[in-house]
Amino acid sequence: MSENAVSYAQQRFRRCSWKSITADSPLPFADGTFDVVISPEVTEHVFHVDRYLNEILRVLKAGETYGLTCPFHGFLKDLLIVLSAKHERHYPPYSPKSLRPVFTK
Repeated sequence: MSENAVSYAQQRFRRCSWKSITADSPLPFADGTFDVVISPEVTEHVFHVDRYLNEILRVLKAGETYGLTCPFHGFLKDLLIVLSAKHERHYPPYSPKSLRPVFTK
């Protein structure tokens, strides 16, 4: 989240705490801090997906909810993204099957 977005969120939603963090760094929260974690349209931009998802699971309370969305541009466009090696912008498409090993460790 950009600093501008954090500033806006702090002004608009004063009862919440907002932090700007990077997806490839350890999250600055204790284990089991959150009941819900939502990660919309982020995972495809993360280089170390296993590390990122393990951090999400670490800060999530056991048995609670993690919401994850990844864009689906359609099979052909997703295939072109993978084949074009635009790794700085998009990583391979994810599916429940491809992410299951991370969530069942």
